[in-house]
Amino acid sequence: MQAGMVTRYPEGINVYYQISDPMIFELCERVCDRLAIRLQEQTQQIEQLKLFRP
Repeated sequence: MQAGMVTRYPEGINVYYQISDPMIFELCERVCDRLAIRLQEQTQQIEQLKLFRP
C-alpha cells in the first residue's frame, strides 16, 4: 500500500527508493534527539550509582 512517503525509481534491473516526505526526516531527528537525551540521563544515573559502591 502506498502512503506517499517513499518514491520508487526503477532503473533497468535496479529499483531505487527515495523518501519523498520531508516530515520523515524531521521525525527521525526528533526521535534521535530524544534518544540522545535519554542515554545521557541514564549515563548520569549510572555514574551517581557508582558513587555509592563500596
